[in-house]
Amino acid sequence: MRLKPEVIKDVLLKIEEVVILDEELNFEGIGIEDFCELLPKYSKAEIAYTCLKLDEGNLITFDHTASSGTLAEGYISGITYYGHEFLEQIRNETVWNKIKDLCKKAGCHAISFMAAAGEAILLEAIKGNFIS
Repeated sequence: MRLKPEVIKDVLLKIEEVVILDEELNFEGIGIEDFCELLPKYSKAEIAYTCLKLDEGNLITFDHTASSGTLAEGYISGITYYGHEFLEQIRNETVWNKIKDLCKKAGCHAISFMAAAGEAILLEAIKGNFIS
């Protein structure tokens, strides 16, 4: 199964939206089955696989039990610091579209490449706005 950039972005944005810190300072996460219902344009397999890979890449916290052999029992409890950093690099649609264009031209859709591209694009934007 392929890791798709659009699914990555939409999953991170949705996790940011639905996972909260309650009044007792406990994280209120969401089960993967319920989470999949929030992103109906993607299959459960695409979402679960993306969550698994985002967890492996330390972008989110996704508790899944390998012993059950299924991701259907997984629980998303939040976005990591690195996940927030990455999300901030890809949040803006103009930047996101430039990242996707660079990825397409380079033939690489790795998260590390997308993060590096986002950082480069944002640094160029800073230079353009602050250096004359």
